[in-house]
Amino acid sequence: MKLSRKLIKKYNINGPRYTSYPTAPNWKTTSNDTHYKTHLHSLKSNQKPLSLYIHIPFCEKQCYFCGCNVIIKKKKDEFGDTYLNYIEKECQLITQSLGKNHPVNQIHIGGGTPSYLSNKQLTKLNKILNTYFDCQSMHEYSIEIDPRLFESDRLTHLKSIGINRLSFGIQDFDKTVQDAINRHYKSTDFSELLSTARQLSFSSINVDLIYGLPNQSKPNFKNTLNTIISQKPDRIALYSFAYLPNLISHHRLIKQNTLPSPKEKINLYLTAQNLFENNGYQSIAMDHFALKTDELATAFKNGTMARNFMGYTTLNTENYLGIGVSSIGYAHHAFFQNTKDLKTYYKQLDQNKLTTHKESLLSKDDIIRQWVIFQLMCKFKLDKSQFNTKFNIDFDAYFNNEHPHLSHCESEKLLINNDIITVSELGKLFIRNICMGFDNYLTSHQKTTFSKTI
Repeated sequence: MKLSRKLIKKYNINGPRYTSYPTAPNWKTTSNDTHYKTHLHSLKSNQKPLSLYIHIPFCEKQCYFCGCNVIIKKKKDEFGDTYLNYIEKECQLITQSLGKNHPVNQIHIGGGTPSYLSNKQLTKLNKILNTYFDCQSMHEYSIEIDPRLFESDRLTHLKSIGINRLSFGIQDFDKTVQDAINRHYKSTDFSELLSTARQLSFSSINVDLIYGLPNQSKPNFKNTLNTIISQKPDRIALYSFAYLPNLISHHRLIKQNTLPSPKEKINLYLTAQNLFENNGYQSIAMDHFALKTDELATAFKNGTMARNFMGYTTLNTENYLGIGVSSIGYAHHAFFQNTKDLKTYYKQLDQNKLTTHKESLLSKDDIIRQWVIFQLMCKFKLDKSQFNTKFNIDFDAYFNNEHPHLSHCESEKLLINNDIITVSELGKLFIRNICMGFDNYLTSHQKTTFSKTI
């Protein structure tokens, strides 16, 4: 694989991560919940299982790298208790349109810091979800954990309420990196936590790492990687640090001159990929790795893996609901996002209104391009005959305007454009750039909203 400095510079541009299409900057602001209620009602009759994403926004400390919607508060039960009361109110309003006891096969509790909630509060959340939805046949119940503020004896409680998958936010074990991002945690403490989790037989354990952080270098990052590999988590998410100081104020606390250069950053990724693949892990699409025995690796191999705001998933659940402040859902070909402001979230629920702040009702062209982009993001290939059958349209004719982009990508050896478009090993590093050619909304002005593709 030939990776020149010139090529890196050429493709290191601002671009979406494509957790959705259309991407969030193209969604429209709305002041009512009419469309969301209509789309929820349209799901009522089919009874196909849903996924749920529950957002817990509270964190005790601000991590400087973070790009999530968080609210910094010292831990007090009153904050969690109040928030859960409103989570229940939102579930009531959702099920008025969706119908009560709709089947759910996946729940993910994210944040923020979900483990900010006490054991008692997590039990209450579990009871709320089981009251309004049918969770009896649920396949995956996962939670994100900040291991710095989590005692290992709490794992027993998570297991008792049905949680079967854990995701630990590690990012990096190196002290100079931790100093720069305001997130300190010892690898020895994680080893103890992971040992307890294994004894309790959780079905899958994930670790989140980030490359491109301040003060990261190949030697110190390798130390973190080798420590993680020695612990053998089932899955590893290796995310690129999206540095957006113009949009995220606390990113300005990170000095730009401490960040790895684009070439150094991509080499950090390649170092990790090489180490993981040489130690029993399968590369999963853009930024995930899984032990070859893990079901995510199997789903990737079989072409059944899906992608949404919860990441890559084995469950190809077409519709998912976002619950909680800032949460995003997808219901019957439309995206809906709750308000990001906690006071507004509470106020609107007090008025018996769902808190939809942004929405995107997909057109036929949106649905077609969404499918194409997700095929490339999840499989690194696209079968044109499958497209022709699915949409009753000839791929090459429909995407006539995209021929120059595909030809250019082929000339750069990023892909092979035959009956099946196949992304090369080199192209996998620039998959976001390849997908950008199919984005009908992307403009030069809009690109400034996104992080660099490398």
